[in-house]
Amino acid sequence: MNYLDENFATALLFNIRGQTELAEKFVRRNSLPLVLSELAELECRRAFVLRTGLPNSENWNRLQAFLADGTWQREPTHWEALSEKSEQFIDRFGARLKAGTLDTLHVAQAL
Repeated sequence: MNYLDENFATALLFNIRGQTELAEKFVRRNSLPLVLSELAELECRRAFVLRTGLPNSENWNRLQAFLADGTWQREPTHWEALSEKSEQFIDRFGARLKAGTLDTLHVAQAL
């Protein structure tokens, strides 16, 4: 499984110098499924609106089409379990790692 975060999905769906080429190269060389969690999908929604100024941009519609046709797999977010796992990470690593809350949630979701 390849867990997509907002940055990677954005690189695949927008032409971002220095990022899109690397993301496309990774996809070509990797045969594992691409998984987008509901958490990452929500983060993409915000990023795409910021980039385009539109809630239903062509890029957003492409992302939705990838999820609908199975090109990318949508992973449900079980919020209570995600919160508990994130709390464990914060308690265990929070003093040493300076990861933000959203990044911590993504790690917990990916695991």
